[in-house]
Amino acid sequence: MSGRFLHDLIEDRRGAVAATYALALFALVAVGGLAFDYARLVTVDTELQNAADEAAIAAATQLDQRAGAVSRAQAAVTSYFANSSSSLVNRTLLAHSGQGETSAITGVTFTFYDGYDSANDTFGSATTADADATVVQVSINARQAFFALTPIVGALSSADVAAAAVAGLQSSICKTPPMMVCGPAGQQFPTDADVGKGVLLQPGSSGQWQPGTFGYLDFGNGANAVKALLGGNEGAPVCVGGSTVTAQQGNIASAPDYLNTRFDIYTSSLRPADCASNGDNCPAASTRKDLVRLEEYVFRNIDPAAALPANPGCDADAGNSGYTKPTGVDRVNVTEWTQVPASVGKLEGFPRDDCHNTGTTNSVGTCSGGNFGDGIWGRTAYLDSHPAVPTNLSSRWDIYQWERDNPSSGLQPTLVNDSDAAEVSGCNPQGRGCDVTWKNYCSYPSAIKGTYHPTAKDRRVITVAVVDCSSDTGGAHEFSVKNWMDVFLTEPSFARSTPYTRASQIYAEVIGPATTPGGDNAFQYYGRNKAVLLR
Repeated sequence: MSGRFLHDLIEDRRGAVAATYALALFALVAVGGLAFDYARLVTVDTELQNAADEAAIAAATQLDQRAGAVSRAQAAVTSYFANSSSSLVNRTLLAHSGQGETSAITGVTFTFYDGYDSANDTFGSATTADADATVVQVSINARQAFFALTPIVGALSSADVAAAAVAGLQSSICKTPPMMVCGPAGQQFPTDADVGKGVLLQPGSSGQWQPGTFGYLDFGNGANAVKALLGGNEGAPVCVGGSTVTAQQGNIASAPDYLNTRFDIYTSSLRPADCASNGDNCPAASTRKDLVRLEEYVFRNIDPAAALPANPGCDADAGNSGYTKPTGVDRVNVTEWTQVPASVGKLEGFPRDDCHNTGTTNSVGTCSGGNFGDGIWGRTAYLDSHPAVPTNLSSRWDIYQWERDNPSSGLQPTLVNDSDAAEVSGCNPQGRGCDVTWKNYCSYPSAIKGTYHPTAKDRRVITVAVVDCSSDTGGAHEFSVKNWMDVFLTEPSFARSTPYTRASQIYAEVIGPATTPGGDNAFQYYGRNKAVLLR
């Protein structure tokens, strides 16, 4: 071997790089595997967090503070994750690569709270009560990412990767009803047990809000806006952010007059002509009430030895301009409206709960619930006075609907005191005849003043915001809405002696949670609630 060959061999650099790569190959594979599998780990973490986010939002959509809200929230999540072979299916694409399709999400943990302070990142109190749960935290069970390349350097899987998310409802109030009522303290209201109960709605004021007091809501346009909404068929056209309503300050003395149009009662400030074709300021299909018209028909110079003139009965046109009096009648006097005399012994209107029907002063009678009654009312006496009504109907609202839908049987004008005799007076012994007066108490359960126009929601039904008045410390006028409730107006606002009633009071029967004019659940109608991630 020549010296030249040895020299060339020593100086030859070909193949040196390959040797270097061979020596570095293990380290290069390890670094590349770590990068690839770290990206895989990040993807798993992202996918799990997405799953937690979606689960929290799904749960939050059910937190409407109604019965069953907590269980519905949990079911919404488990249904979202469910598939045909597992109660909870794997919602990640990469986390199961090391274990095939068996690596499903096997557990979701729920924690409900009554609030969340996003500014300070603090939760309220944990709760399982449907009426209080407004925020939910959903935690997905920890998982591992199984690596593809890193096992070359001895790492088969990542540490546990967990995910959690917090969600709640972001609220705004739309189509706001014109009234609010303070609900029973610390209770969900109304529940199924409250349906059919009478409510004596007393006007509230700053520092005196208590369960059963009511207030008109401030829409920013003063008293006129409130009155227009009370007489109208739609709520406020604007939406207000948040979940609170503001009570109108000061007394709106004429506000009940607008509610009374629903009973076909028009005061000097409201006329039948104010009834619009859309139903605003118009009477309901049934105006059944505890008030009647007194129609006095006076006959003059009647021979006391002759038969008395027949009772003309009730005439809806009596006393109107251009009215033609019945033959022989000299004068007609009409009093609108008055209570049915107790001596008559017939119930023309829907009475209050018995425990509210005993007050002779401004009190709540004997009701243990104060302004909230117990649903026990004079049903038997009412059915005796209205024998056409089916006896299987129990609530005033049920009976009202039957009478409304069967006008030929339930809504005919009625001479309430049909057994009363005529009054004879002024007889002259020198031969002049006597005055004969028929005093007729007439019930008109159908409109005789305004014109009935069909409306989407019965005019005797109003929606009120049920609010939490516990925050009233003497100056509060902004309240949190807990629910919306439909009530049946059983009687017009009217100053009565027995039971004692101020004209500013309202009496109603609980129908239940509010519905939309179309009859659907009103949770998203009055309160627009959108589920949002809070954390």
